[in-house]
Amino acid sequence: DFEPVDGFTINASASLVDFAFTETSVDSGVQLTDLAPFISKYKFSIGAQYEFAAFGGSLTPRVDLDYRSRFSVGAPANAPQYNITDGRTLVNARVTYQPENSDWELSLAATNLFDTFYYASKFDHASEAQVATA
Repeated sequence: DFEPVDGFTINASASLVDFAFTETSVDSGVQLTDLAPFISKYKFSIGAQYEFAAFGGSLTPRVDLDYRSRFSVGAPANAPQYNITDGRTLVNARVTYQPENSDWELSLAATNLFDTFYYASKFDHASEAQVATA
């Protein structure tokens, strides 16, 4: 966490996974050029919040951005164009109120604030039939 001024906090995380198959067996159906299933090469998130006194307690608005690059769900080796889930960027927001000297808080949150359409995963069964008959 980074706090440039009192009450204002920024946090972030990032990952880079540079995976590649180095060997396979003929029976596996995996080729060296295949993407590893369910692994995004790039992921990052960043969030910021600001806590300030309000209404006899504290009010804390927060915004988070989350990014994930494309990933495969295990495409057939001879049809790598299928079964790729596109990357996506989501923005979430929350505002929290906590009364002074209290053990409870109340939050209002919105996920996918800009109503971004995305697939969490997808699999093209039709491509299996195309590959089998090819």
